[in-house]
Amino acid sequence: MNVVPLRDIAKQSYVDRLHCEFRQDFIKFCADETIQLKIAYTSQREDWIQSMVRDGMGATVIPRFSLLRPELEYRAIIEPTLSRRVEFATADQGVATAALDMFIKHVDNHDWSAEDHLLANLV
Repeated sequence: MNVVPLRDIAKQSYVDRLHCEFRQDFIKFCADETIQLKIAYTSQREDWIQSMVRDGMGATVIPRFSLLRPELEYRAIIEPTLSRRVEFATADQGVATAALDMFIKHVDNHDWSAEDHLLANLV
């Protein structure tokens, strides 16, 4: 599969990332969508979670840029679409530096909807 429906992930043993700052939101999202995860293992350590996935103990949901193990296979999650809102703020400094101005322009002009925000790690 090039992409994975979240309901298919729920059919697998799930390795629960306790340290994820969006864990409660994800659990609530699954409940709202009547998706019941089969939590088999939990850990607060990201490296242990990814090692368990690598060793075939289950699947997990993790941001793409949080991958610590390049040997893990991952796929974008679809149906239902997962998303989160991230806000950008700066402290009032009177006059912004050129670097900050460039960064603000990048944030404003970037197409954030085109990113693969959450991925399923499947081994």
